Amino acid sequence: MQEKKRISNQNNFYWAYLIGFFFIVAQIINVLPFWTMPNDWGKAIFFRIALSLMIFLFLFQIFFEKISLADIRNKIKTISLPFYLLVTLFGIYLLATLFSVNPHFSLWGDPLRNGGFINFSFYIFLAILAFLIIKKSDWQKLLNFLIIVSVLVCIIALFQKFGIFNKYLIPFESRPISTLGNPLLLSLYLVLVTFITLVLGLSDKNRYKKIFYFSSFFLFLFVNIVLVQTRGAYLGLIAGFLWFFFFYPIKSKKIKIYALIVLIVATLGMYFSKIYLDSHLYLYEKIPPTLSSALDRALSIFEGSKITEARTSVWKVSLQALKEKPILGWGPENFVVAFDKHYDPSLPKIGRITPGDNVNEWFDRAHSFIFDVSITGGIFAFLIYLLFFFFLIWQLQKTKQRNPEISLISHGLQATFLAYLVSLASSFDSVSTYLVSFLLIGYSFYLISENNLTSKKEEKKPLPSLYQPYKYKIPITFFIFIVLIWFLWSFNLKPLYINKEMNVALALADLRMETTCEKALEIVDRISPSIENSIINNYLGQKSTFVIYGCNDKIKSRAPEALIRQNIEILEKNIDKNPQYVTNWILIGEYTSILIKERNRLNENIFVETEETKKLKDEANQYFQKALELSPKRQVVLKDWADLEIATGEYQKAEEKLQKCIDLNASYARCYWYMALNKGYQKDYEGFSKFLEVAREKGILIDSQEFLQDLVNMYIRNSDYTGLTETYPRLISLTLDPLEKAQLHASLAASYQELGNITKAREEVLKILDLIPDLDPEIQESVKKDIEIFLEILQ
Repeated sequence: MQEKKRISNQNNFYWAYLIGFFFIVAQIINVLPFWTMPNDWGKAIFFRIALSLMIFLFLFQIFFEKISLADIRNKIKTISLPFYLLVTLFGIYLLATLFSVNPHFSLWGDPLRNGGFINFSFYIFLAILAFLIIKKSDWQKLLNFLIIVSVLVCIIALFQKFGIFNKYLIPFESRPISTLGNPLLLSLYLVLVTFITLVLGLSDKNRYKKIFYFSSFFLFLFVNIVLVQTRGAYLGLIAGFLWFFFFYPIKSKKIKIYALIVLIVATLGMYFSKIYLDSHLYLYEKIPPTLSSALDRALSIFEGSKITEARTSVWKVSLQALKEKPILGWGPENFVVAFDKHYDPSLPKIGRITPGDNVNEWFDRAHSFIFDVSITGGIFAFLIYLLFFFFLIWQLQKTKQRNPEISLISHGLQATFLAYLVSLASSFDSVSTYLVSFLLIGYSFYLISENNLTSKKEEKKPLPSLYQPYKYKIPITFFIFIVLIWFLWSFNLKPLYINKEMNVALALADLRMETTCEKALEIVDRISPSIENSIINNYLGQKSTFVIYGCNDKIKSRAPEALIRQNIEILEKNIDKNPQYVTNWILIGEYTSILIKERNRLNENIFVETEETKKLKDEANQYFQKALELSPKRQVVLKDWADLEIATGEYQKAEEKLQKCIDLNASYARCYWYMALNKGYQKDYEGFSKFLEVAREKGILIDSQEFLQDLVNMYIRNSDYTGLTETYPRLISLTLDPLEKAQLHASLAASYQELGNITKAREEVLKILDLIPDLDPEIQESVKKDIEIFLEILQ
């Protein structure tokens, strides 16, 4: 009687759990503007909020004897091996966090990736809670809902690819991202739902459900193979299908023979197609672009190491980092620290490139679970991770053999996990893929448990009174409730709101208008007091500097120098909390260099050493020195440091750093560009021309605003008015802002004046008249007066 009453009380809250699980699955398509940016940030927050409430309800029911601890213990005993491996993985990651190079960052991560120990712990809690709570019939409903959500994910991908509803969805001419934020993540997600959908279609007897499952299955394959085109997912699907057919639970030689024939024919067909198409490239032009691209990426699997150069380079760096900290690693989310320290620009794709290629020199993920797990958690974390999936698949195999009724779904889960791991060998997880994978882990626990309960029925033994926390249930529950409220507000709702405000500020700053920049800076000023102690302080601090710098020359109410100093103050706080991250040191060094250059502009780009400028120079040198200690082979540090020394007139020091930059990786074009400027500032125009030509060959587009402005600054420093009259017209042609254009015409006129060409000077001044209607009405009259004065001088 007491048992029935307890089950009834538990069922009274069961609907709340179901709503929570369905809400969590729905987060996969959560893309609320501003609130969920970056892509997975809002998903992680809403997931943590929902699961926190569910955990509190679960504990409340335990304390008030609505759920029996004995039942929980007995249920866990049925999955003891994978369960305790998962708990061990949790423990190792906890230790890795405590001994991390940055425990705070390891604990919370940042909005860009939404990793960290807290989120990972919640995924584990999700699997365990789902296993303990969800009933058989509702697992089916949850899986059906997951498939519906996945269909929506695919529909959004289709709309993005073909430009449907492009007013509301950003179109992607190449590979769509749907709600996942990255083609790589979308492909991994679809791998996770493909085989479950297939086995549900095979096992269901209802005709209409079969149509739904198989339609969804083929949709997932189409989007993944034809539209998303990720090679890692191709290999994962191949591995999954090989397992699916060769170890199919129904013992039939025909299935295995047919599968083997299909495998051999497909492999040979793809291989010879690759050879033929490589010698007949024109055939690609006759195939629709989407199919041509998919075919090319699929066949490129046979190119081997050539297509994995970037990842192979990252893995080589990762191996060196792992050797340094093999036991507990660098701590969750600290792959970027390890990568920066051991970064090697001589490796292909991440440093060494051919002209025209893009270099990817910044990585916060290894693009392989092997190194992501081992570097952030250590070797033991990686071994436990592998053992967990091995024994999970093994236990599912035992379930297949003992219980024919669930053999097919168990088989589908095995294929899913195998395909997932193969795909993950060249990819990484996101919030959405974690949600699905851990829900499927929870479902696997449920199937294994049901099988073991059926085969070994044990008597339920009550727990000793020592383990029954019922005596102090009210104060314990009240304490947990207070902790829950504190956790939800301080570590979820508050950061969610602050980040939303930062996203609004970034959007306003991107408009690059005075009114929008004023609003953007007001937002930054308003939320700044909350940033320093936020769980995402480093991220918000850097984003604040982007807002401020983007508006640096767009508002009148604040001097540019004041805004740059504000950025430096923000980065100083970032460094105080997160001194391990090289980007903070590079940014603060760059902003300090800008202050020095602003001082130089007051003296025709000549560095005049005063107490203030010497202090700025010394500080900038310290910043770049620290950045180089954190990442000894970072060419961007050497380049920026040399740029500082060019600005301060220390040309020999600059040349030494630039030569070291070139020696590290001769394909880094900007080193040659700054070497050319360094020669030019010394009026060594022969050396300038030599390195300028090399910079062009390496891919520097001289006729762009950034590089032309560099030339202008050099010619001003050298009082080279001929060079200025040759450069200003090119810069004017690329400038869109009417006020900036007017100022450039005035500077060009002054250069012609210095050369004695008054006619040309007057022509440039008169061109400013044509721009007056486009200027702000408040300054139009003053500009007209300036033109009149300039023309009088030129008479």
